[in-house]
Amino acid sequence: MSLRGQAHRVDEPVETEVPDSREYDSESAAEVDEALCEAIAAAEADDNEYLAQLLRHELGSHYYQTR
Repeated sequence: MSLRGQAHRVDEPVETEVPDSREYDSESAAEVDEALCEAIAAAEADDNEYLAQLLRHELGSHYYQTR
């Protein structure tokens, strides 16, 4: 029987092609996701859509690299 390690979940909808609820195998990967979400929110608050979109793409890259 194989036991899966503890999953680390981030529940933060982002306007990009990643699930609204994302699971990672490591806490550090989830922390990167959370930091990117915070940076996206800050860019949006500053009306910097270029940066927000760039960060959304980075979040997608980070998420799919962990699959």
